[in-house]
This record gives sequence, structure tokens and C-alpha cells, in this order.
Amino acid sequence: MRFLARLLSAVIPLTLLLGGASEAREWKAIETSGTIKAATEGAFQPFNYYEGSTLTGFEVELAEAIAKKLGLKLEWSVVPFDAQI
Repeated sequence: MRFLARLLSAVIPLTLLLGGASEAREWKAIETSGTIKAATEGAFQPFNYYEGSTLTGFEVELAEAIAKKLGLKLEWSVVPFDAQI
């Protein structure tokens, strides 16, 4: 049982660390493209939600302010929360 616990304590963090790496882009690629991509659910007020057909909320406004400060265009993907993880 101890062996299994030690094995899992090593494998799980490694999996979490490397699992999302396939979609990450290097800063140089982001800078060259001029676009940064972000994902949200669009249904979690007050952080992200729709007002009519416009995505809004604290998270949306913050991401747009950061993109503007970096001189980048922000490209949103609206996906279910479980697809973001």
C-alpha cells in the first residue's frame, strides 16, 4: 500500500504538470501572432456571462485589459468548464 501511495504521489503531479503542455505556446509565438487565446464557460456570474450576445464579466474585462496592455488581440473560446481542465 505504501508503494502505491508513493508511486501515485510521484505520477499524479507529473501528469498534471505535463498534461496541459501540449496546448501552451511560447511567448515568441504569441508575440509574433499578435493574438492571445483564452477560454471561459460564459455562465458563471459575475466572472463570465453573456449580456445578450456579448461575453462580459470580471474575468472577461480583466483578460481584455491584460491583452490590451500587452498589445495583443484576445481570442475567446467558450467551452464547458470540464473541457478547460
